[in-house]
Amino acid sequence: MGCSYGELTADGKFVVVTGDPDHPNAANVGDSPACDAGDVSTYVFDRDGNTVLTWRHDQNRAGLPAAVLTRTGQRLNLQESVGWDVQLTPAEAASLPDSRRHLAYSRGRKLLLVSRDHGLRLY
Repeated sequence: MGCSYGELTADGKFVVVTGDPDHPNAANVGDSPACDAGDVSTYVFDRDGNTVLTWRHDQNRAGLPAAVLTRTGQRLNLQESVGWDVQLTPAEAASLPDSRRHLAYSRGRKLLLVSRDHGLRLY
């Protein structure tokens, strides 16, 4: 999944990924027209990797939990973002150990979702 950003539900039942499946190797600006324009859809996968739902980029994401509930009968327990709103200079951002990696844990830290560049793995 190109330019992927993954989230793991609190209960670990679903992985929610926003990205460009048509350009799976897209990792940088210019690798994918969809990524560059912000025209990427969101995909919901179950723990077996099956696609549960595809949510178009032009749909309001607030309706995503209800759509998953309708499709699966299970709630989509999205976690609150724990990101920090810190503005870094380009030099500070370049000095980070791995700015291309994003980690998400389930409750109790039993599952770990790692996205880096175009790769996405659930452990």
